[in-house]
Amino acid sequence: MSRPDGPLLIEMDEPAAETPASAPTVPDLAVTYPQGQALQTLTVLAGRRGSRLWSWFWAATVGVVGLMISVAAWDFVFGLLARNVWLGRAALIGVGVVVLTALGLSLREW
Repeated sequence: MSRPDGPLLIEMDEPAAETPASAPTVPDLAVTYPQGQALQTLTVLAGRRGSRLWSWFWAATVGVVGLMISVAAWDFVFGLLARNVWLGRAALIGVGVVVLTALGLSLREW
């Protein structure tokens, strides 16, 4: 087997001629930076007023998804309550904590 890798010391015969203090400065290169055209286009697009039809679509979509999630949580908790009372109570408390936390976060942002 080969010996494990350890620290390696390389000795130089002659000392370095230059030190960091005596090294020449790095020259400044003439670099052209982008003007931010993509960001300017994005701000113009974001500043436009959206369509009312799209706002209705997104409101309805969020409402339907929220309804689906709440019905699934309701069925989960009450199915668990029917099977095992203690697990159902734990799930009910967990869902209650999630709902109260979400309500607190939304009121904090309002």
